[in-house]
Amino acid sequence: HNIVGQLLSASNFYIAKLDNEKQLITFVYYIDQSSKSTDTDYKTRPVSRYLTEYVLRQGKTVLLDKSSMMALYEAGEIDNINHDNYSWLGVPLVSGTDTFGVMVVQSYQANIIFTEQDGELLNFVSQHVTSAIQRREAAQYQRKVNELLEHQVKVRTAELEEEIQQRQLAEEQLKHAASYDTLTGLPN
Repeated sequence: HNIVGQLLSASNFYIAKLDNEKQLITFVYYIDQSSKSTDTDYKTRPVSRYLTEYVLRQGKTVLLDKSSMMALYEAGEIDNINHDNYSWLGVPLVSGTDTFGVMVVQSYQANIIFTEQDGELLNFVSQHVTSAIQRREAAQYQRKVNELLEHQVKVRTAELEEEIQQRQLAEEQLKHAASYDTLTGLPN
């Protein structure tokens, strides 16, 4: 957010991730200075037909002003618009051919209007954000795999210790049976 803020106005910024399996949008980071905005606006929610999902469907940078947002709404491309937005810029987070998230800046002030150059900058930053997210997810996956492996090693070690004890007991019983008469219990 700090890097984006150094490049363009990012007082209202968010990163959203798509969970394709569960069909959920999760806002992994957000800052919004609108007086009407609340934390519930950025809670995980089902995929719907908002601007965030529009970028996911398009798979490319989307730059909108009030009139273009209204045109999308009237065309049925989106189900809702925020009338406080003067400018909205969203870029997809893409891994290979999969679009897995969106990075967005939006303006509630008439004097802050995003441009195509801002879109190029945000798209450049989104590539680095994508890499960072992928590295973090890979590290989390590796940690989970290591935890699972450690658990399996502990379980298998306990099983082997039990098996060793049973074999030692069986060996002692065989030695006893070989050295003592089974009927009288006297040494052979």
